Amino acid sequence: MDGITLVSWGFTESPVSGNASSPLVRLDDIQKDIDRNLTNLETQKTLPSFFKGSPPKWINYYIAEEQNTALVRRNGYNDVIKQIRKCQVRRRTVSRITLYHQPGSGGSTLAMQILWDLRKDFKCATIKPVNAETAVIADHIIKLFEEGGTNDRRTLLLLDDNSSEGNLMESLNMEIVKRGISAEVPVAILLNAKRKHTIMAEGPLNLKNKLSHEELRNFALKEAEMKLSHSDEELKLFHGFNLMKNNFSKKYVANLSSIKEIKDYVKRNKPACNTELFSILALLNSYVPGSFLPLSRCQDFLILQPHPVIANECLKILAEAGITKGEIAKRFLESCKPNEPPYVVKMVKSLLIKKETMEDHQEMFSRLILDIKDEGDLKMCVELFEIATTIFEKDPFFPQAFARFLYIILHEFDEAEHQAWEAIGRDLQNSFLRDTLGQIHKTYLQTRTKSRSPTSEILEVAELAIKAFEDEEQAAENEQDAQSKKVSHAFNYRGLFGYIQVAKIIFDTLTSLNQKWHGVLTGEESILVLPKAEDILDYEDLVVKLQVNVERKHAFFESYLTYSKPSRYKSEPTYIQRDVDVCYSKYLLQHSKPSRSFHSIMDRSFPGLFSCLDRGYCSNFLERITEHTRKKHEEQMSDVNAAMNYVLSNIVLSNKDETSQVLQTLTDLRCVLWRFVENIYQSPEFFLLVLLLFWPNEPQHQHLHYSIDLGNIIENMKTAFDQKYKKYFQSRYLRPLFFLGQDTGLKRLVHSWKVHCRQKRKTWANLDWRNKQLWKDSDIQNLLLRVHGVFRKQQLFAYVEDKEIAIYSDQAFVSYQGPASFFLGFTIKGPVAYDIKFEQDGEGAHADKFMDFQECLDQSKPLPTCDACADLKDLVYWNQLHPEVWNEHGGLSIVGSDRQACYRISSPAGSYECSVTGLRWVSDGNVSLMYHFIDWEPYIEDLKRMQYEPCGPLIDITIISGVLNEVHLPHFACLGSSPSLNDQVRVLDVQDSGMFLEKCELTRFHAKVLHPTFSPKGFLVRTGFPVKVHCEVLIYRNMIAHLTLHIYLVPCDAKIIQDVDKKEQEDTVKIPKPGPERSLTMRSWYKIETKKENEYFSSKIKPERLKLRYSPIKYAEVYLKNAKDDFELHLINEEKKSIWDVEIRAEEYGKTSSFTDRQRHLSKEYAVWFVNKHRNALIQRVSLVAPIADDLKSLLGGEKYSIIMKCKTPQEQMRKIYSFLSGGQKIEERFYLSLLKNEPHLFGELAEAEAV
Repeated sequence: MDGITLVSWGFTESPVSGNASSPLVRLDDIQKDIDRNLTNLETQKTLPSFFKGSPPKWINYYIAEEQNTALVRRNGYNDVIKQIRKCQVRRRTVSRITLYHQPGSGGSTLAMQILWDLRKDFKCATIKPVNAETAVIADHIIKLFEEGGTNDRRTLLLLDDNSSEGNLMESLNMEIVKRGISAEVPVAILLNAKRKHTIMAEGPLNLKNKLSHEELRNFALKEAEMKLSHSDEELKLFHGFNLMKNNFSKKYVANLSSIKEIKDYVKRNKPACNTELFSILALLNSYVPGSFLPLSRCQDFLILQPHPVIANECLKILAEAGITKGEIAKRFLESCKPNEPPYVVKMVKSLLIKKETMEDHQEMFSRLILDIKDEGDLKMCVELFEIATTIFEKDPFFPQAFARFLYIILHEFDEAEHQAWEAIGRDLQNSFLRDTLGQIHKTYLQTRTKSRSPTSEILEVAELAIKAFEDEEQAAENEQDAQSKKVSHAFNYRGLFGYIQVAKIIFDTLTSLNQKWHGVLTGEESILVLPKAEDILDYEDLVVKLQVNVERKHAFFESYLTYSKPSRYKSEPTYIQRDVDVCYSKYLLQHSKPSRSFHSIMDRSFPGLFSCLDRGYCSNFLERITEHTRKKHEEQMSDVNAAMNYVLSNIVLSNKDETSQVLQTLTDLRCVLWRFVENIYQSPEFFLLVLLLFWPNEPQHQHLHYSIDLGNIIENMKTAFDQKYKKYFQSRYLRPLFFLGQDTGLKRLVHSWKVHCRQKRKTWANLDWRNKQLWKDSDIQNLLLRVHGVFRKQQLFAYVEDKEIAIYSDQAFVSYQGPASFFLGFTIKGPVAYDIKFEQDGEGAHADKFMDFQECLDQSKPLPTCDACADLKDLVYWNQLHPEVWNEHGGLSIVGSDRQACYRISSPAGSYECSVTGLRWVSDGNVSLMYHFIDWEPYIEDLKRMQYEPCGPLIDITIISGVLNEVHLPHFACLGSSPSLNDQVRVLDVQDSGMFLEKCELTRFHAKVLHPTFSPKGFLVRTGFPVKVHCEVLIYRNMIAHLTLHIYLVPCDAKIIQDVDKKEQEDTVKIPKPGPERSLTMRSWYKIETKKENEYFSSKIKPERLKLRYSPIKYAEVYLKNAKDDFELHLINEEKKSIWDVEIRAEEYGKTSSFTDRQRHLSKEYAVWFVNKHRNALIQRVSLVAPIADDLKSLLGGEKYSIIMKCKTPQEQMRKIYSFLSGGQKIEERFYLSLLKNEPHLFGELAEAEAV
């Protein structure tokens, strides 16, 4: 493979700077490398190469930044940034964001752009594609976080394109707690860029090969910019850019002149070397996007290859010429050598082995193998595996994949077995390789049973399968051995489960042949009772051990599946629990002679008893089990397990039926358990019961007549857990089994099943215990007890009587010192805190925020006045709140290209209205919301097809915490003039899966939606329906063109009014006036007239008429010829009647008492006078402090800027700004200009007050 070269500064192939053994590559080091090694030639060629379709490289961003030219960003950019900023302000030490992207959609480019742009705010690095354990990667991450000491404790932003981010997060959290790291900021945010060929879900974090209207506009703008520095001929060669600009059009690709030339060349030169190189590159870039380029001698010919969509078209051309994918792959493999570098081996594995994960399953084989198979060329698949297995003679995964193909597709079991043993021989310690051998024998066993083979043949194959799975189980145990050189992160249980499946096949097959096998397999009869028993005596040992081994493996799975799951987000497939239970019942429960049965249905293990509730057993059955455990305990008073089962059965029954007469009291159960407390060693299950029974009540605990050290019990429980379960459960999420409740006695021990009962959409196995919404449920809050404690440096302590007991927390947080409260749960490892609330997150904090918002109510905008709907009264009292305008500092946030503000607000239970947007909401508890206006434009075409049009703003609402009962969307339709409006309106709900229309309940100014989801929502009216609307007349005085006014007629839509204000804020001052007192007809024309005492007032108006519509919004310019007199401004309808008029005073449009408008805007003296004159009003009424502080930062300096941003309220921030204005006239002038830009309404009011 001499014809392959690395691409410098690439995504997956970044050079290793600094420590070559580190799995991390820092962007700072990459930038230094570029600074040292960049040549003029690279500067000239890098961006054109990228536009032609080459994979993104860090040097692209470096040069784009140096040349002050931005690369086109996909729409997901702002959404990912928003998610990162959210993670930055949360208290969790480690967070993750997953960006799914189809090959060639720009996902890698987007992820790298985000890291590059944020490299000054974060310590940015990429995780190299290495096979390091996640614990090793976690160690390097923490070292990088601590590098630079306390002066450089910035959060790490890590780009991960290959590792298991779930396991990495768990390893990171465990290592952070283990080291006791105290940090004021999160340690790491993982940005996981996952390439998927098939993406079903919609949304900004799912990039597809399809661009939005806005993205297409951005590409068109970029093309216009590129035309200034590139010729038309050069632009034609930018195939990667042009493909995206044409929205990934297959027609565009097919019509490329280069494609046509290649088509002709391939037909004429099929055996040529260039054709071979071209075909290999096409295959690689189609199936392994981002693969490395061949030597420079073929680059000119292959210049349009890198993009996957173009590569796919090239493969079609080759297929038409008779060159198949299989033949290309074969030539590529035959050119490989045994000592290929790792990146080449990785490419080959991606071609032949890597299976794509779909939405609900994983494919059986790689995409290439599946495509060749679907083409009917099974022989070629075999040849490819044979070549790879031979060339890469030490790699075990090629023969393993070959074995799978042989037994699953071709049913060639002998050759499959040979390849499986070949794989095992290459890595004897890998238990997963042995699983393939077991699956081969199991599948062959199933074919023999279907063909009704003799019993001896069935047992012969079964013995091979059993042996393979037992060897796999032992290898899995060895992998977890602390002395083993290769420690597997997760325990491989497939050997145990394979044994269960084979045992079930044996039972079903043999009992169907002869019912006497039933008694033999259940241990009731000897194998000699069978006819021709002498033919199968060689398998007697196998048959005898089946029942005992099934019981042992069933016990393992009972604990394994009950106490843990793969991660907090994922559970095992349901068939595992089902098959284990069915097999156990066949061998140990379903017997023809119950009196001789090995087990009674009443006999249950500790985890088996615990899971009775989730299995749906009725109270009567649970009472029978409880009575059974009582008798067992009385018969075996010295048996701790019998005592534990008796205690647990009572707790389980009390959660199902707290009135049962069978139940014992908590005091009685304490007596049962107390006799065993002093034993030196007990199981984690025993210590779990001790904690449940002897944990004091809170806050009025009853005095216990037992001396017990809960801290010591917790330590002993951890030790017992480590000895019994640690090697099996490491890397798995431990489920909470019980919680402390608010009641007394046994009723205070709440089984986690009760939480599941209140989450009807989830099964107990699938509950995400870290989901904040789960804990907001009022039933759960009333059920569980909030325990109080204190946080100290990553360690949480619970207050128990007069002591502090160290407990686990369900998630790691940044450094926090102080009191906290939480729900206390119990896993098999010990007590764990859930739904942790810090002091500043409590009700008091919400009350403080509520009071802060109330201070700003004087800025609230009143609702429209309309005589037509005045009789429609709002029966609900709405508390008005003023929102924060949010970014990472708590100030202004720019969302998208329209520079719309993003609002954030928190409220206690009640009914509230945002004073800026008009959005209303109702909740039963504390909630925090984030929302912003978005444009209707991307949805207009779809709405036209649906025959609806906007009748209010479109608002994107995110619920940060809490639960909303209702959300009320503002609209501008007049219900008084349109009484039958209900049937003509809908609410648009924009979901990932599409756009939906919902019915709603209308109030005078709002549309009510119950139980809203996180999505953009807006109010619609049916197209063509003659609706009347509330509207506003906006008037602006031009400060440059003297005696000139701009007049707008717009619906009462806060988004439209904001847009007009922003458009006009540069050179005008707003003249506030009341709007029309009656609703007006949409899409009607209205004439503007100026009068004085019913006589014409000299003016020039252009245009003379305005149309009331949603979009586009246009204005009329009014030039006044007389600057001395007051006059009236009128709107005249089509019947020539005046439907609105206001008086405009000469002081409002002419000269002021001291300064002209132009002088006001330019005078430095006036700026100083203004900011000092209105000091008190500005301190109390300015809400957008953060953008003002941003404007002053260069003059104030970083330290003073930080002091301002740390202040909690806008009033405190403004006072700090005034305290720093002593820097001279320049800073006061900039402060004045910033006020004019960011607070135009307030500025206009204060200026108007001067003039009066």
